[in-house]
Amino acid sequence: MDDLCYGTGTTYLAGLTFGGTWGLIEGLRGHTPNFKLRINTVLNSVTRRGPYIGNSCGILAMGYNSINGIISNMRGKHDAMNNVASGALIGAIFKSTAGIKAAATASVICAATAGTWTALKQYFFKY
Repeated sequence: MDDLCYGTGTTYLAGLTFGGTWGLIEGLRGHTPNFKLRINTVLNSVTRRGPYIGNSCGILAMGYNSINGIISNMRGKHDAMNNVASGALIGAIFKSTAGIKAAATASVICAATAGTWTALKQYFFKY
């Protein structure tokens, strides 16, 4: 449950920061003649991108950690295979309404991300 709490929160904040920065850059690139309109454009862009990316990342992290916990309990061990399988499942579930091709693509991307994260964590923290 620790992974669920801190993993979801950290991922949400990272997504919010990334999305907010993306929105800030997008808003500053806009061509508005008036300073007040530019500020409004920047604020609109930040509040459009930040929460969208943050919420998506938070949902993915919550689902990943939940599925990972379930798989770990069912198998009786916590290893890299659980992490990759959890990534694949949450990617497929997250994009399941967009069609099979999108779900398969998201599944591969999430599984690769989970595998990379697991390898980096094992390399740097040697647990």
